[in-house]
Amino acid sequence: MVSIQVRSLTQVIAHYLLTALFALLFVDLATDIGSTMPMLALSGVTAGLFLLAAVVTAINDSGHNQSHKSLTEWTWLGRARWEQLSIVGLIAVGTILRVYALGAQSLWFDEAITVNAAMAVLEHGRPVFPSGYTYWRAFPHTLVVSTSMAVFGTTEWAARFPSVLFGAGTILVTYWLGREASGPRVGLLAAGLLTFATWEIAWSRQARMYQFFQLLYGLAILLVLRADTQEDLDIHRLGVLVVVIGLAAATHPIGYILLPVTVAYLSVTAVVDGQLTVRSTSSVVGVAVVLTILFELVGPGITGALETVTATDVDYWDTYVSWGIDEFHAFFYLAAVGAAITVYTRARRAGFLYMLAVAPPALILSFSTQLFATRYLYFALPFLVIWATIAVVYAATQVSTLWPSTPLSEISIQQVRSIVSILLIGSLMIGGGFTVAPQQEYQLGINAPQPEFAEAYEYVNQNRAPDDVIITGWTAPGVYYAGGVDYWLAHDLTGTGGSYTVSGRERYSGAEPIRSAEALTATLNESGEAWVVLDQATYLRQSEQTQRVISRELRVANQTAGTVVYTTRDR
Repeated sequence: MVSIQVRSLTQVIAHYLLTALFALLFVDLATDIGSTMPMLALSGVTAGLFLLAAVVTAINDSGHNQSHKSLTEWTWLGRARWEQLSIVGLIAVGTILRVYALGAQSLWFDEAITVNAAMAVLEHGRPVFPSGYTYWRAFPHTLVVSTSMAVFGTTEWAARFPSVLFGAGTILVTYWLGREASGPRVGLLAAGLLTFATWEIAWSRQARMYQFFQLLYGLAILLVLRADTQEDLDIHRLGVLVVVIGLAAATHPIGYILLPVTVAYLSVTAVVDGQLTVRSTSSVVGVAVVLTILFELVGPGITGALETVTATDVDYWDTYVSWGIDEFHAFFYLAAVGAAITVYTRARRAGFLYMLAVAPPALILSFSTQLFATRYLYFALPFLVIWATIAVVYAATQVSTLWPSTPLSEISIQQVRSIVSILLIGSLMIGGGFTVAPQQEYQLGINAPQPEFAEAYEYVNQNRAPDDVIITGWTAPGVYYAGGVDYWLAHDLTGTGGSYTVSGRERYSGAEPIRSAEALTATLNESGEAWVVLDQATYLRQSEQTQRVISRELRVANQTAGTVVYTTRDR
């Protein structure tokens, strides 16, 4: 009796706070008062109350009201015709947004690393750079890029095209994940948000591993959730799960966390269901052993990952939160509430698993990863939009209960819920973070600079003589666009204190490092003619003495978006 009263009280308070949160979000949308209103605290308290109500409910019913069966019978595109047309339409629109003018922007440094590795695979059979360094990072993605370039040519478009396909696939996986958590309405609306999210579109146009990893991560979580709905795990399902998790871990280190997430989830649900048998235990242990061995063979392994995590002590939490608010606005606040509502409603299992999938890696990235990079959180975006959608649909459901029910059929009430959900989401999208028209260029953020290297090196290639030397701060684009560089104007590439050299040569190009103003002066004097390609970031990372040498000994020959070409010719 007491637990029921506690649940009712927390539910009522949570509903009032959710109403207040939506009111503040719309006020902020109209007047931009977010910096002075405690919306983050309000969303946190609201989420906490829904979680408390969920815990009280779980204790009260001892888990008997939560079936291990899926909420919906599995279909690829839904059972209703409108549902099938909607998801196919979203995938088509998402593909157009992502493929439009795909080769327009220059490769930036990280992209050029991947592309050079893929071209090396085509030429040498392995991703070896001119320095002799072999780039095994994200090798499954490198193989996909090399395949695309073998088919379509060694262009920027060909290198980025696989990410477009993976991005389109992630729209479908998001629909599946949302549908498993809260039905087809949530699945479609979440897939719609992901389709038009600017950050998602931007990264699904890059020749890097992040889109591939996002797809694999979401697919792995879906397979784990679906495995729990089966009466008996068979070897084929376990095999597919092992392959997907293995590919995810080989693509990005965050994928390692899928192993403990899978073991923890399947173990907990087996205990709750009273199905912790010798067979189920053997299946979980077997998956864990196979993946552990695989991780040790293809990468730093579990032990290496743990050593890295435990040896690093940083605090990027507030920075990531501030970035999330700036990028996703209202949907960031609603995601925390939606995560709690998922557990509070009938989808406790999906809610529990999705939290396991996002919370631990988010904490590791915030407190135990040396480099701050928003792209590391890219894998979590499908879950964020699903949670935000669940919060919106839950609010729309509460609103629809106020609608006069006597003259309306139950189907009409469902339509009211859908209309209110779409209106709420559409209104909140006005706050920013979404793109509905194709764009030629996208910005990836402060820690992913995108200078226009293509035009800069085109100018160099048109004007240099065969014996001229090339000096640059970002070497990989020079390898792609100019066939190689001679000298690296050394700087800390990631801000983490790495050396980035192999046998005294820069890792990604084999260029000779220049580490001082004196060394730069000597190189310029010894060279016949020199071309120096720098962006603002690499220029500012040089010492004042080196900057003075650049100003004194070189002249500006060409300027493009974010890039300056200097030369010793006609000084």
